[in-house]
Amino acid sequence: MHFCKIYLPSEYYKVKENLSLYGFFEETKDYSSFFVVDKKNSGSEEVSNIGQISTNFNPKYPKAKEKPNDRPFFEFVAIPSCENILIRTVDLQKIPENKLEVELILYHSKNFNYLSKNALVHAGSQNDIIRLAHYLQISNNHRAKLSEYQCFSLILKVLLFLGKLFKPIFHKSAVAYHAEEWYENLRKNSMKNGRSWTIAFDVAAGLGILIWLHHLGNPEEYLLEFAYTVVYYLRGLLTSLRGSPAGLKLNVQLNHFLLKCFIYHVDLWATFLEIVSPAIHYLFLPLSILGLCGLSFQLALLSDLLVLITLHAHCFYIYAAVLYRLEIVGIGALWRVVLGRRKNILKNRVESFDYKNSQLYLATLFFASLLFLLPTVLVYYVVFATLRFGTYCITYILLIIRRRILHLPVDTIMRWLLGVYISPDNVEVKLMDVNRGQVNDFAGSISAIFIKPLPSWPSNTMTDVQNGDSVYSINQFFIRLIKGQLMGSIQPKYSTT
Repeated sequence: MHFCKIYLPSEYYKVKENLSLYGFFEETKDYSSFFVVDKKNSGSEEVSNIGQISTNFNPKYPKAKEKPNDRPFFEFVAIPSCENILIRTVDLQKIPENKLEVELILYHSKNFNYLSKNALVHAGSQNDIIRLAHYLQISNNHRAKLSEYQCFSLILKVLLFLGKLFKPIFHKSAVAYHAEEWYENLRKNSMKNGRSWTIAFDVAAGLGILIWLHHLGNPEEYLLEFAYTVVYYLRGLLTSLRGSPAGLKLNVQLNHFLLKCFIYHVDLWATFLEIVSPAIHYLFLPLSILGLCGLSFQLALLSDLLVLITLHAHCFYIYAAVLYRLEIVGIGALWRVVLGRRKNILKNRVESFDYKNSQLYLATLFFASLLFLLPTVLVYYVVFATLRFGTYCITYILLIIRRRILHLPVDTIMRWLLGVYISPDNVEVKLMDVNRGQVNDFAGSISAIFIKPLPSWPSNTMTDVQNGDSVYSINQFFIRLIKGQLMGSIQPKYSTT
C-alpha cells in the first residue's frame, strides 16, 4: 500500500462549487503529500494546480478533466445530498487506486496563517505541520503588495543616508551604536515576524515618555541640576582624600599633586557647565525629537547624557589607570632585576642574568620608590575605577533594555492575548467520520482528521538573539579593572556583524 496525505483547508470540505486547488506536492518512496494552500494562484512559480473540486458527480463524467499532463492530481466531488465533498480520484503515476491509502487532513487555515509567521517555521523541517506552514508562508509572501516593500526599501535608504551624514560626529555614541543595530535588524528581518508591531510599540512608548517629560516642564533644568550634583559630590570625594583617608598613609607630595590636578579639572568642568547652560535650553528640544524614533533611542540618548555628565570622572579614571599600570609594570620589571632575572623577549621566557652593582643599586632605588608610591596610586585607582565601573554598569543595563525592546515579540504577545497565537508544539487533532455518499468510484481506503493549532504563550525562541556580541559583560569588565587593563571605550557596543 502507498500512503497518500492530502492537506486541505477545512472551509473547502463543505463547499458546493467548482474550485481549482493550488499548492505543493511532495513524493518519496513510501508516501506522497498534497499541500493545498489556496483556490487561486498567488503568482509564485512554486505553486501549481494540484487538484480540483467538481460539482458534476455523474459517473460518466471523465475523472480529472482539467488535470495537467504528467502531474500528480486529485479530484473531489460535491454532492447535494452529502454535507462534505468526497474523493473521486487520486492520480499518481504508476500507482493504481486500489493500492492507495489516502488520509484527508483538514487544517484550520486562519490559525495556520498565523503559524506561518512563527520564526520556528523553516523549509528543512521533517514535521509536516511546519512544512505546511512554510508553504503557506511562501504563498502569503508572494501575495503581499509590492508597494509595501518599495516603501520599506525607501525608508531604509533614507536612514542609511542620514547615518552616513552624522556618523563622523556621533560614531562613538550609544545613539550611533543603537541606530546601526536598529538599521541592521530591519534590513535583515524586514517586516517579518511582526517586526512592524515592535517598531510601533517602541515609537508609541517613546512618544509617551516624551509627552511626560514636557509635562514636567523644563526637563533641561533637571539635567543641569544633576550635572552640578555630580560636580559637587565629586569635589567632596576628592576633598576626603586629603591627609590619611581610611587610616591609609599616603605620600604627601604625590597626594597633593594629584588632588590639585583633579580638583582643577572639576572646577574647569563646573565653569564649562556655566558657559554652556544657556545653550542646553535650546539644544534639549532638537535632542528630544530623537524620542520620536522610539523609547530605545531615548535610552541610548540617556546613556550618552550620563557619559557626558560623568566625562571628567572618566578622565580621572584614565589618569589613575595609566599611573597604576606604570606602577604594576615597573614594580614587576624591577622585581625581576632584584632577583637577578630578566625577561627574554625573543624566547618569551624569564631567565637568569648577572647585573652589575650599579644596575642593582639603581633598580633597588627605583623599586623602593615605586613601592612606597603604590598605596597612593592604588587609592586613586580604586576610587576612580569604582566610579568607572558604576557608570559602565548603568550604561550596560540601558543597552540590554533597549536591545530587548528592539527584539520584543509584541506581535506574538498580542496574538496570544487575542487567543490566536499558535505554536507547532500545541496542536489539536480530531478524528473525523468519512461519508462516501453516492460516489464509490475511488477504490482506495480513506480516513480523515482535523488539525488546529491552539493559543499558547510565546516561548523564548520567538525572541531574536543576536550572536557574536563584542561587548564586555559586567564580570569581564570588572576583572579587567582588577588586572589594571585600560578600558578606554566609554560606551559598551554590540557588534552587528
